[in-house]
Amino acid sequence: MVILKEYYEWSIKEYLGEMKFIGEENKVFQRIRENHADNWKIVELCRELLFDNTKLSQSLRERIEDDRKAIKELG
Repeated sequence: MVILKEYYEWSIKEYLGEMKFIGEENKVFQRIRENHADNWKIVELCRELLFDNTKLSQSLRERIEDDRKAIKELG
């Protein structure tokens, strides 16, 4: 059980790291979108990437919640 708890704690740490990276990546996409507002292809691509990153972040948040619940259940 200790190993399983450690795994969940490690997973949470990894997911949080991924979310931090996504946040930084989103800042870059936002800057690109703003700097190329006159190019609709770039704007649309950045919007798509931001949307995909939002979905991925939500999925990671759900995984974190699930792992925290699992840790509580383990005691």
